[in-house]
Amino acid sequence: MKRIISVILVSVMVLLCIVSCANNTDKETVSSYTETTTETETETETETTETEASQTTTETETEETTTVEETTAEQVNDKVTKTLVAGWLFDSIEDGVVKDVSGNGNDAKVSGNPTIVKGKDGGAIDLASVGDHLFVESSDSLKFSEKDSFSVIVTAKWTGEKPESWPCIFNNGLNKADKKFSYFGMWIRLASPKMTFGFSGGKSENNIISYLSNNVDKNWHTYKIVQDGDSGNVFFYVDGIYQAVASAAEINSDVGAFIGYEGSEGNRGQFLGQIDEILIYKDKSGLEAVDTMEYGVFSYKSEALKMSIDLPYRVYYPSDYDINSKKQYPILLFLHGYGEAGTDNVQQIRVLDAKNQLIERVIKADNCIIVAPQCRTDAKYNWIDVNQKWSIGSRDVLPKNPTISLEAATALFKTFLSNGKVLRNKAYISGLSMGGYGTWEMLVRNPDMFAAAIPVCGAGFPSLASTLVNVPIWAFHGTADPTVPYEGTEDMYNAIVAAGGTLARMTLYNGVNHNSWIQAYSEGTLIQWLFSNSREME
Repeated sequence: MKRIISVILVSVMVLLCIVSCANNTDKETVSSYTETTTETETETETETTETEASQTTTETETEETTTVEETTAEQVNDKVTKTLVAGWLFDSIEDGVVKDVSGNGNDAKVSGNPTIVKGKDGGAIDLASVGDHLFVESSDSLKFSEKDSFSVIVTAKWTGEKPESWPCIFNNGLNKADKKFSYFGMWIRLASPKMTFGFSGGKSENNIISYLSNNVDKNWHTYKIVQDGDSGNVFFYVDGIYQAVASAAEINSDVGAFIGYEGSEGNRGQFLGQIDEILIYKDKSGLEAVDTMEYGVFSYKSEALKMSIDLPYRVYYPSDYDINSKKQYPILLFLHGYGEAGTDNVQQIRVLDAKNQLIERVIKADNCIIVAPQCRTDAKYNWIDVNQKWSIGSRDVLPKNPTISLEAATALFKTFLSNGKVLRNKAYISGLSMGGYGTWEMLVRNPDMFAAAIPVCGAGFPSLASTLVNVPIWAFHGTADPTVPYEGTEDMYNAIVAAGGTLARMTLYNGVNHNSWIQAYSEGTLIQWLFSNSREME
């Protein structure tokens, strides 16, 4: 998208008046894998490309003037009609300032001698020397309470130069000298170096520091801070990849905002590189799709166990979901692994702070409800009762009762099945690791509830395999799994086949360790296979 420049803002306002009146996620290379299926027809599996847009490095070219290509009124309108409260697109420097394209007067005053160059998409400001930075006076539009939702989107490229520690790409509200720490910002930690997000609404500057797991390179990247005032969470992303979560905070400082500099004495915080754009919206439009899943807590009391629990869960509704319409939807229950256990109601929709390709792909299909409960870390509150001995593998005897968490998750799922908005013949389940164990257990306890299942790196009850002969199951495991033995999956598959089952299939990844969900959830035909299955209703 081309950049917005100030010379066409008048035409934008005219246009607005008129309008108002009228994941190829690259699959890990596996040396070989074996797939066994009892289906009579052989499927030709096509790999689909679902990747994050690759970052391309281009040399920046310094322009003779401080103006880059103009954009069209329609493109401007696309930006401005959002809840933009401040925006600097760095297409030009006029009278020593970069104009705020939101119209809220948050112009950025230029210090030093930065120039406008060709950026990732249009213009960019090149902070090439110590002293090059911009400052934005404090304004009410840049102040947010912990109940507000806002999104900060910054696209920048670092040169790799290190004039002094903690290069600051952008921060709003930080003044260490006056001990003002109601701020948010983005820095580079030079020790590694790594990308750093700072977010604080208190008296300390270190309420949350999140480091990107990989070293910062010299390519263009887009960094995002998104506060969801409804849930009270703040999410951090790099190129659309989730990094961490923090609690919402009030950003109410009168310090103002710094671009390319921290605001401290000397050169501390000097960022040398290019910044393509900085956009601040007073909404949570920057949230990745998975983080838009609604929050809920299911209160449940088990008569059998004489226990009660409040089970956090997240739910995704397709974009055309309307409680008042007659349209019904398939539904997927997802059981997370132990690494995502807790009570934050956030981690369970990912896999170890990374993307969950199954949930991402089902959201992309936008035709299925997803329910993802979260169990606690304590052993008695896990999905299964093995005292966290995940290497136990296949079990001989099904416990008399499920754990309180699995029982509650089952009850929660049944409330969705009975709400009139769900296609009961297209109810699905998947889980990985501890959730893989939980998937197998929930299946044998409720064999008539699911139209298909995807257990990953788990284990079940081979003695009860006969209950699953009519359930389409695609099970996955890595043969080098050091956490859950792959024989747990193999035992269940072989037992189902021995009992006369013809709908089960198994994929083993040779040499792959516990994280076989990366390959499993990226399988090209997995989503097509899942939705193709329906259960006959009595």
